[in-house]
Amino acid sequence: MDQTRKGEVGVGLGTCADCGEAALVKKSIDYTFPYGSGVSATKITTRLPVIQCQKCGSELLDDEAQVLQHEAVCRHLGVLTPREIVSIRKSLHLTRQEFARLTRIGEATVARWESGTLIQNAGYDGYLYLLMDAQNVQRLRRRSTGGDATGMPFPKPLFKVLQPTPGDEVKARGFRLTGEVA
Repeated sequence: MDQTRKGEVGVGLGTCADCGEAALVKKSIDYTFPYGSGVSATKITTRLPVIQCQKCGSELLDDEAQVLQHEAVCRHLGVLTPREIVSIRKSLHLTRQEFARLTRIGEATVARWESGTLIQNAGYDGYLYLLMDAQNVQRLRRRSTGGDATGMPFPKPLFKVLQPTPGDEVKARGFRLTGEVA
């Protein structure tokens, strides 16, 4: 997108979709929008770049403005923005797949958070925030390699696995689920 000075008609901004005039200007304004629905909707105000037609007054939010609007919602909710989530993952030098494996969060979920398609809830946001601490990441890595959060090995199971007998095999073949609950 062209960088234009406030009030200057932008070269290459195209023509207005409403009036057809080539009188588009890109400028920053304080933009207020509703978040939520009904009586519980909240009005959020943030500074956004908008493309405005000087002839008819029509306004358009471009991709950059939509990202900034989403970040304003995240700030309102008190959660990390998509850019901050990407930054955490990249600071760990992990691909999205590796990050998902380490955190046990689905790769598709991570992709939705990073793209802004979905906003994480407060619990997941706290988890992501804790990943900014290298010691927490080390604990996760130790845990994923067979130890608990402190790096101690998991305790041995309390029960032994019994060796099946030939009679168990016959019983297993005859076992059928009926779908009825007693």
